[in-house]
Amino acid sequence: MNELKVKNRFSANFEAVPVLSIVIPLFNASAYIYELLSSIDWQVQSDVEILLLNDGSTDNTEQLVQQFLHCSLRADCYRYISQSNQGVSAARNQGIRMAKGQYIGFADADDVLRYDYFEKVLRVIKNHKPDLIEFGYQSFKSSLELEQGRERYIHKRWGLFQSNKILRKVFKKGKWYPCIRVYNKKTIGEIRFPVGVCFCEDLMTIPAIYARSKKIFHLRESIYGYRDNELGATNNPRKAYLDDLIIFFIKLTNREVYKELNSVLRNLLAFKVLDIINQLQCGKTKKIELPEEMKRNIYEVLLGVLFIPEVSVRKKVRAFFWF
Repeated sequence: MNELKVKNRFSANFEAVPVLSIVIPLFNASAYIYELLSSIDWQVQSDVEILLLNDGSTDNTEQLVQQFLHCSLRADCYRYISQSNQGVSAARNQGIRMAKGQYIGFADADDVLRYDYFEKVLRVIKNHKPDLIEFGYQSFKSSLELEQGRERYIHKRWGLFQSNKILRKVFKKGKWYPCIRVYNKKTIGEIRFPVGVCFCEDLMTIPAIYARSKKIFHLRESIYGYRDNELGATNNPRKAYLDDLIIFFIKLTNREVYKELNSVLRNLLAFKVLDIINQLQCGKTKKIELPEEMKRNIYEVLLGVLFIPEVSVRKKVRAFFWF
């Protein structure tokens, strides 16, 4: 692993400690990296550090990043790290380990930070010091569409909440994108993304951070731009994705993971996994044969969600025809 020696105010030679670290994994990101860095550079503040983790790119991502940093007036806010290819989870985990900020956020290389991202997030941190901050996002395919996109939120409530007041809404929605939240580093603790998993690794990680959060702030502002990338993992499912989800479902329903979740939250999370598995198999003439252990657990989950009012009747009825 190599770190580009860009002199910055957060190195060992400086006493300042950043409030916020943004971790950005990069892999063959040359098509979009300039757009992302431009969305950051004009608004980045002195108490923010940006960690760029090049995960073994084989294109000219590194050259483009170095060119950008050479021209940036805020180059001292960036840290560039290069490592062999280990996957997005390993890159995020390395960013968590290296982050100096009291809070950690994430961004994907093909996305953008919308206007006033840092100002609004830092204001919430200063005024409320929550364990976790949620905010809205807008989907887009090209930068021309960004401002016309519909604002999307995890739930309809806003402000500071005790976590037990909104957890059911969050788990029912099942939007586990790491990039539409900022996390207190102490709350993350030893939690890490599953290395080797390339699809729904967020679903296997973010609920654990919610489970140990006490205070959650929902910022009713759409400050993140999520690119609907046709080449991304979501639009190009592979059999390995199904295998990882099946293993996770079995561990979840056998209470081998997320032991701290109550039965309602566990069933909501497991129901979301089943929904994704069904979507991945939808339209396929030959569906994968599910393990017997999973089949037994599926019906327990479906019976469990029957009495959860947050799940619509339509979804409950439809679910019994999935498998």
